[in-house]
Amino acid sequence: MFTMVKGDMFANKLVDATERNKTANRDFYDINFFLKNNWDINETIIKKRTGKNLKEYFEYLIQYVEKNITQTNILDGLGEILTDEQKDSTKATLKKDLLFNLRNYLSVI
Repeated sequence: MFTMVKGDMFANKLVDATERNKTANRDFYDINFFLKNNWDINETIIKKRTGKNLKEYFEYLIQYVEKNITQTNILDGLGEILTDEQKDSTKATLKKDLLFNLRNYLSVI
């Protein structure tokens, strides 16, 4: 079976998060998971799809998350796949954790 390598999957997920017509919070849930688990990122895909290098894109993504993810909409598209306990935890911490992990990654680029 053919599968996408992790670095390609992560890069595409990063770009998909900001290119969809409607924000899909599952993208941010996945991105946070990938960051916490130190997945590689195929920088070529980021550059090809956005015209930005990895550092520029992370700066853009941080601003995007700050502006577009709120406590009231953070579970949109996620509620169906999470348990009640996961919903409470995700609603309380996802945005804060995601921004921390994005900034942490950006600091070492």
